[in-house]
Amino acid sequence: RYYADTIPIGDGHIRYELDADGSTAYCITAWRGVSGRHANFIAENGEVSITFHPDGVADVRSDTPLNKEMRRVVAATDTITAAAFGRLEALERAKLDYTEPARRLMELRQTTRNSDSLKAIDTELRRLQADGRLLTPEFVAANNAV
Repeated sequence: RYYADTIPIGDGHIRYELDADGSTAYCITAWRGVSGRHANFIAENGEVSITFHPDGVADVRSDTPLNKEMRRVVAATDTITAAAFGRLEALERAKLDYTEPARRLMELRQTTRNSDSLKAIDTELRRLQADGRLLTPEFVAANNAV
């Protein structure tokens, strides 16, 4: 079930009281223009404080049991995925993400202006992907670990 409500902001703060028949998970989005920043929290008996930072990170604070447990699980998951994403980024920086044939085609694609040539390059890239030869085995393994 999806429910949308607009909450006015006064002096950079909002106060909103949720009435729920038990614990319910919510996602609040702070919109600025066309982009939004999201924060997940659980509505249960108690107070939840959410701060949206300029870098897009939302800080959810609460002493309620389910929110504390959710933050613990998210922190543990972030620790695991940060290492995996770090490995992917290291492979990308070392240019060990794409195979040599795929990399040559992508570089050629950057300088090609002829639409028929672009279609041929894209077709070849799709063929490499279908054959499992677009990405290096190291990158595929690191990506599967995420």
